[in-house]
Amino acid sequence: MDLLTSTALKARDGDRVALEGLMRLVQGDVWRLCKYMVDAQSADDLAQDALVKMIGSLHRVTAEHNVRA
Repeated sequence: MDLLTSTALKARDGDRVALEGLMRLVQGDVWRLCKYMVDAQSADDLAQDALVKMIGSLHRVTAEHNVRA
Protein backbone atom coordinates (compact mmCIF):
# COMPACT_ATOMS: atom_id res chain seq x y z
CA MET A 1 0.00 0.00 0.00
CA ASP A 2 1.36 3.42 -0.93
CA LEU A 3 1.76 6.41 1.39
CA LEU A 4 -1.19 8.27 -0.08
CA THR A 5 -3.59 5.38 0.42
CA SER A 6 -2.42 4.61 3.96
CA THR A 7 -2.71 8.30 4.87
CA ALA A 8 -6.22 8.46 3.37
CA LEU A 9 -7.27 5.39 5.37
CA LYS A 10 -6.03 6.97 8.59
CA ALA A 11 -7.82 10.21 7.73
CA ARG A 12 -10.98 8.24 6.96
CA ASP A 13 -10.76 6.69 10.42
CA GLY A 14 -10.64 10.11 12.09
CA ASP A 15 -6.93 10.84 12.39
CA ARG A 16 -6.79 14.64 12.01
CA VAL A 17 -3.00 14.68 11.62
CA ALA A 18 -3.36 12.21 8.75
CA LEU A 19 -6.04 14.42 7.19
CA GLU A 20 -3.67 17.39 7.28
CA GLY A 21 -0.95 15.20 5.79
CA LEU A 22 -3.29 13.99 3.07
CA MET A 23 -4.13 17.56 2.16
CA ARG A 24 -0.43 18.43 1.93
CA LEU A 25 0.21 15.37 -0.25
CA VAL A 26 -2.49 16.15 -2.80
CA GLN A 27 -3.08 19.90 -2.82
CA GLY A 28 -0.31 20.72 -5.29
CA ASP A 29 -1.42 18.08 -7.79
CA VAL A 30 -5.07 19.08 -7.44
CA TRP A 31 -4.25 22.75 -8.00
CA ARG A 32 -2.10 21.99 -11.06
CA LEU A 33 -4.90 19.92 -12.58
CA CYS A 34 -7.38 22.71 -11.92
CA LYS A 35 -4.95 25.25 -13.39
CA TYR A 36 -4.76 23.10 -16.51
CA MET A 37 -8.55 23.31 -16.87
CA VAL A 38 -9.14 26.98 -15.94
CA ASP A 39 -7.23 30.20 -15.29
CA ALA A 40 -4.99 30.54 -12.22
CA GLN A 41 -7.45 32.67 -10.25
CA SER A 42 -10.31 30.23 -10.83
CA ALA A 43 -8.00 27.29 -10.07
CA ASP A 44 -7.86 28.31 -6.41
CA ASP A 45 -11.64 28.07 -6.02
CA LEU A 46 -11.91 24.91 -8.10
CA ALA A 47 -9.13 23.21 -6.14
CA GLN A 48 -10.75 24.16 -2.85
CA ASP A 49 -14.05 22.68 -4.00
CA ALA A 50 -12.33 19.49 -5.14
CA LEU A 51 -10.51 19.09 -1.82
CA VAL A 52 -13.73 19.61 0.15
CA LYS A 53 -15.39 16.90 -1.98
CA MET A 54 -12.41 14.63 -1.40
CA ILE A 55 -12.78 15.01 2.37
CA GLY A 56 -16.49 14.25 2.08
CA SER A 57 -15.73 11.09 0.13
CA LEU A 58 -13.11 9.65 2.47
CA HIS A 59 -15.67 7.30 4.01
CA ARG A 60 -15.61 5.34 0.72
CA VAL A 61 -11.85 4.76 0.64
CA THR A 62 -10.63 1.18 1.03
CA ALA A 63 -7.18 -0.36 0.88
CA GLU A 64 -7.95 -1.52 -2.67
CA HIS A 65 -8.48 2.03 -3.98
CA ASN A 66 -6.00 3.99 -6.02
CA VAL A 67 -6.37 7.22 -4.07
CA ARG A 68 -4.30 9.23 -6.52
CA ALA A 69 -6.79 8.45 -9.28
